[in-house]
Amino acid sequence: MSPVVRLRVLGPFFFLLASLLLTPPPLNAREQKAPPPPATVVPLVSVPSFPGLAAKAPGAPGYGLQVTSSTGKYMLTGMSYDPITHKPAARLGRIIGPAGMGPYRLGVKMGFSPQQAIPENHLNPCWYDNYFIITEVVNGSPAQRAGLNVKDFWVIRSVDGSNFGWDVNALIWHIANRPEVEIYAERPGAFFCSKKTFRIKTSKLETPVDPADGNLEAVQEADADAEVKVWIKDNKTWKDLLILRSQTDKFAPLALDLAGRKLWVVRVQIDPSPQEKTSRPESVLEFWKEDPRTGPFDTGILDVWQEPEDGLQTGRDLRIEDRWYRLQVLTQDPTSGRLTSFDLRPWEADINSLLSGVSMVKELGPQKTSTLQESLEHTANDALVEWKTRTLPGLLKTQDTPALEDLVIRTEKGLLDLDLEIRGMRQRLDDLARAKAAQQAQASMPGGNQTAPAAASAASTADSEALADILDQRKAILQAILGSTKQALAQVRR
Repeated sequence: MSPVVRLRVLGPFFFLLASLLLTPPPLNAREQKAPPPPATVVPLVSVPSFPGLAAKAPGAPGYGLQVTSSTGKYMLTGMSYDPITHKPAARLGRIIGPAGMGPYRLGVKMGFSPQQAIPENHLNPCWYDNYFIITEVVNGSPAQRAGLNVKDFWVIRSVDGSNFGWDVNALIWHIANRPEVEIYAERPGAFFCSKKTFRIKTSKLETPVDPADGNLEAVQEADADAEVKVWIKDNKTWKDLLILRSQTDKFAPLALDLAGRKLWVVRVQIDPSPQEKTSRPESVLEFWKEDPRTGPFDTGILDVWQEPEDGLQTGRDLRIEDRWYRLQVLTQDPTSGRLTSFDLRPWEADINSLLSGVSMVKELGPQKTSTLQESLEHTANDALVEWKTRTLPGLLKTQDTPALEDLVIRTEKGLLDLDLEIRGMRQRLDDLARAKAAQQAQASMPGGNQTAPAAASAASTADSEALADILDQRKAILQAILGSTKQALAQVRR
């Protein structure tokens, strides 16, 4: 099982420093890639993150695993498992602010100005190159004492011979770990650029930095440096991260006895990043066949159940592997949200409800797709067939006239209700297909509207052709039951 880093973003954060003031780069700051990595990458050593810093990640997980590379400090946190692939994922972020820096300070605030197209009638092309711009200098700082100021409009081309791939935070990290830096700067003029090299001794902090004094900046795996990429592909990293998560009270696993089999269950909430359209967190239940506290990140996961949109409720159904269960008990610690009790029982069909034409959708709650309802409705059909074959014949022999009449009435009404539900479902599917066809035809016309109509942009989560077919099968089963019941009623009436 190959772990992946979720391509969700944590959202950019800016942290204003007291003695080394730096601004984060704009979104296009990393359009230019960093220089090629060295041929040999030294493995990084992981350490647990300070809980107060890890609590600042989306969802406040309170745990994290971090490393220090040549470009900064990075944290992996927010571990969860995909409900479909069962593969682990986590959020990768660079620690910015004092907690993500070394002990040295320069005392400047900087940003990045990306390369721009040179106008046809330009005077000085160096105005349009890549450079770091100085926007503020702290009074009395090493930078000010060296003559690096804002009013002279010095721009920085390199520090110690490198432009750090025009990554401001990589530059911050470098400066914060150097007692002395050599800054190559230019001052663009109307026709030429003045050039100057500043050699500056940075100031060292007198007291250690608060380990929680920082934030996380999102980093995609593809944008991470070579050392970090090796680290996040190491199985030991994921094992250690799972152990750390399991040791956090919020995600402590709860032992569960399920049909004589010992399992562990963990409830995990996945909070969306600021860039995602939805603001609602998603929650999943992870079922483990091995204790996650031992770190079996690749072999221990059994199944993952995504909670419905309105959350977990007792009486609802859920599936573990290929078997359905009904939730009997669920309680959580009011402070941490940790599961404190959880009890399931094997799913059993409510035959009277099925005879009355009731579908299983209410037992699942709001779901994003119809796949789960299809599975549960199919299971209900199987249970109804077994009841028709094994139980109904004996039942019909023992019932009196009023009881048989009630059974006929209930089943016939159930058939009518089920027929209406199937017709409505197929009508909605037809309407959706026509709306999509009309939208495609309109979009293909010159000047056509490319925006999908509301009816075509979102299908009902409870509708599918497969589901309609399964309910049609239930109609056939109910019709057979109705036929047998009517025959028994006719014999009793003679």
